[in-house]
Amino acid sequence: MTSDSAISQTAPVCPQPLSCARSPLETLAPQSGNVTLDQLAKGAQVVIARIDTSAQSGEISLRLMELGFVEGEIVRVVAKGYFAGTPIAVRVGGTTFALRRFEAALISVLPLAQPVSASSAHPVGLESS
Repeated sequence: MTSDSAISQTAPVCPQPLSCARSPLETLAPQSGNVTLDQLAKGAQVVIARIDTSAQSGEISLRLMELGFVEGEIVRVVAKGYFAGTPIAVRVGGTTFALRRFEAALISVLPLAQPVSASSAHPVGLESS
């Protein structure tokens, strides 16, 4: 049996649904559990949870990790292509990469507790391009 207080704690209700702001991750179904980089909207900032290293994606996953896509790294979706949302431009550290949709789908992500501003993501004296 579920109490009313348990329901209110797990599913916050917005008094005016059209006025409630949602992050790019909140627009995805909460049941999905496994959100990947290819599912995010432009502007989303997330942290990498894991990289799919299954046999089918082994070489690509290894290359992504060599480029800096590792667990705990902050990633921002900079842009998405007009047709089918590919390529996807993402920023990891101070570098921007263009990923194909199937490459971005190998990267599972989690929402950030506190979004990082562009100015605090780079060391002092270095400008972002």
